[in-house]
Amino acid sequence: MFDESVLIESPVSLARRERVKNSSGLLSSTSRIRATVWLLKISDSITRHPQYKSNELLYTESNPGANVSVKWRLNLTGVKFRRLTYWDLARVKWINEQCLPENYLWRTWFSLYRAYKDISWVAVDEKSDLAIAYCMNKLDEGWSFWDRSRWVKKGHVFSVATLPQWRRRGIATALLALSFESMFDKGCQEIFLEVRVSNTPAIRLYSSRFKMQVVMRVPRYYHDGEDAYVMAVRREDVEDDIRLLTRWLRDQGLVESAED
Repeated sequence: MFDESVLIESPVSLARRERVKNSSGLLSSTSRIRATVWLLKISDSITRHPQYKSNELLYTESNPGANVSVKWRLNLTGVKFRRLTYWDLARVKWINEQCLPENYLWRTWFSLYRAYKDISWVAVDEKSDLAIAYCMNKLDEGWSFWDRSRWVKKGHVFSVATLPQWRRRGIATALLALSFESMFDKGCQEIFLEVRVSNTPAIRLYSSRFKMQVVMRVPRYYHDGEDAYVMAVRREDVEDDIRLLTRWLRDQGLVESAED
């Protein structure tokens, strides 16, 4: 249960009361300790109380039996996720043109939809039911990035983008996690993507939250001549974290089922 007694006396009220006793205006060591204990108690109570387990807070679940070391910070209020539908295609193409310099013809988007709609995802605004972000993916095969003697099935993050007004809320993180899970379910042993060498925020996201490593650099990969990093991750290095996050997304009712 939530311990409401920890709300009775805050560090501010402690300070005011102590300053009456202490003419120097400074908190005594005892009061500083009490204030610290107050903060720890209220933090722990809020974290444990179901009322505060909203999707605006943290996903920090741990699994003692798995190698889970990632903490996800998400604010997904007003957002839901679903697999790509035909009716999302025009919106996805528009988001791509608004957000990225790498744009594609209609036939490219339609071909991706026909072949890979079950592993591609969109985030939608609950009010308008319009896509606000997407993650388009493909399936490939090739030599392992880590063992050139092994031929493996690979997931390829083809394109991912979020409209500017919806950024910095963890939407791309959730989309990538759902995409990774879908590709793992198809038997992929490695997942990779290309990213501009100058795109530091994206590189940081892929490496810190998805444990992706730079496995090669492709000179002049983009139409403007900029190089690309190929970043990749092995299934065994990230799958536990991914499945914990996607389970939480579904528990929160944020993922639409195929029947919805």
